[in-house]
Amino acid sequence: MRKLVGDELDAQEIDRCLDELVRRELVLDVDECALPGDRQYVFHQELTREAAYRTLTDEDRALGHKIAGNWRESAGENDALVLAAHFEKGRELARAVGAYYAAAAQALDAGELEAALDLADKGIACGATGEVRGLLRLVEAECHWWRGTDARARAALTGAIADLPS
Repeated sequence: MRKLVGDELDAQEIDRCLDELVRRELVLDVDECALPGDRQYVFHQELTREAAYRTLTDEDRALGHKIAGNWRESAGENDALVLAAHFEKGRELARAVGAYYAAAAQALDAGELEAALDLADKGIACGATGEVRGLLRLVEAECHWWRGTDARARAALTGAIADLPS
């Protein structure tokens, strides 16, 4: 939270504000935080979260996602999809591309072919170029190979070869 509000509030004031939001049942203090050593809060209702999110300007939303992505990465976040989403929404597209590749590779390793294809597409849509685009195309090629769609696998492999260094 400190990263999002900067130096405008001290830690005690932030805690008081969060405690008040919990008391009013707008947010919940989650027992198990995704990142060890931190407290995690979630909105009590999706509608409340969406309303709060929509009060932000596009620039503030992008900045918030960039800050959140940077913080989660530095805190040891290992869910590449979480990082990819924050970096994409934070307009850090080069970083989103790398995270989408990592997420696509994880999905492929888990045998989740549709998810791997979707994540590879998202990485390419974020402007992947060069070697990382080639790696994303390799994920696509392997997914299509496993699915038995040979023509699509060959097309993805041809694209990968064009982008990868010799």
